[in-house]
Amino acid sequence: MSELDVASVPAAVLDRLSLVLLDVVGVTALGASLPEQRSLADAWRAPAGPAPLIGAGRLVTTDAAAWLNGVALVSLELDEGHKYAKGHPAAHGFPAVLALAAELDSTGADTAAALLAAYEVAARFGRATTLRAGAHPHGSWGVPGAAAGCA
Repeated sequence: MSELDVASVPAAVLDRLSLVLLDVVGVTALGASLPEQRSLADAWRAPAGPAPLIGAGRLVTTDAAAWLNGVALVSLELDEGHKYAKGHPAAHGFPAVLALAAELDSTGADTAAALLAAYEVAARFGRATTLRAGAHPHGSWGVPGAAAGCA
């Protein structure tokens, strides 16, 4: 996927990516407004860095932004869903990719390609697996998607 060129991606896929990205950023900002999320961000004491802490109006280190934005995103269970993947493919990959893209000052095209890779891997992983009763997909297959997108 390292050679994924968004210029060759169908317009309908890019439209869907835009919608999912809008959802991710909006739901992350909403989650960031929760008192418990603000307390977590304060307790984390993340040093200044290149990556935005969505909804907080500050830049923090890449790893802190990935983690804290990811927690804010899933805190309300309003993050996007994918019925065939049986979960939320963007939930872990998008915060990690966006934080790393900020650090690397990535182009929009490179960031879009990385977001697509993260989503595709997470969705395929989720679709190919069967969770045991009571298992939550957030702890199972979001990480391979994040790894693919960041790679």
